[in-house]
Amino acid sequence: MLFKKLILITFAFLLFGMPVLSQEATGGEEIEGQIIAIVNGENLYMQDLEKRTNIQLITQQLSQIDQKFAQFLNYSEAGQEFLMEYNRYVLDDLIGEILLLQEADRKGIEVTEEDEDYYFEQHINEIKEKNGLSEEEILEVLQQQQIESLEQYQEVFVSNSNLLVQKLMEEEGIYNIKISDEMASEVYEQNKEQFVDQSGSIPPFEDIKEQLKAQIMQQEEQNAVNKLTEELRENAEIEKLL
Repeated sequence: MLFKKLILITFAFLLFGMPVLSQEATGGEEIEGQIIAIVNGENLYMQDLEKRTNIQLITQQLSQIDQKFAQFLNYSEAGQEFLMEYNRYVLDDLIGEILLLQEADRKGIEVTEEDEDYYFEQHINEIKEKNGLSEEEILEVLQQQQIESLEQYQEVFVSNSNLLVQKLMEEEGIYNIKISDEMASEVYEQNKEQFVDQSGSIPPFEDIKEQLKAQIMQQEEQNAVNKLTEELRENAEIEKLL
């Protein structure tokens, strides 16, 4: 039970730590701040990047593990160059996200309350299936994080999840990818050494088939998203100021 709770706590931490883009970057009212990129006329702000990289928290945690390395990142010229390069790397991801949001807007895609309920139900069912948790156990763990109900958790989920992009992906057919047993078996045969368990044995294909198919599907979906994003980049006007 402790292991299950740790899984959910880790997942919830990642969810709550997911930054949302500033209002201007998502089509809302303009906010003040340093502009670091302009994507098809829309501004992306430094605070959007800082929320995504969370460098201050990372370096604080690093200082507890390796103080010398944390000092290198914070105070040396080479460390600052490294952090700046990381900022630029994450900036590319944010630009891709804005392009997807703009594409959803161009196609008139909207997320309704029914969509929010649907995606949240999917999310809860995924937690149940992957971690073997009941709804009561999920709520118990959430309450330890000062979330008193699933309704409150849904509000957090909706505000921190990019449901508009997810709906765009669905309308593009990206989530209709099917992985056959034959495809999974081929991947299994070509990469058997990657499936060695703690005892040094390779589990039979049937034992890991569904898990492997899920991994392949996730990778194929990501490849499709990347392809769409790159197509949007080719036709976009992007100015980086960082």
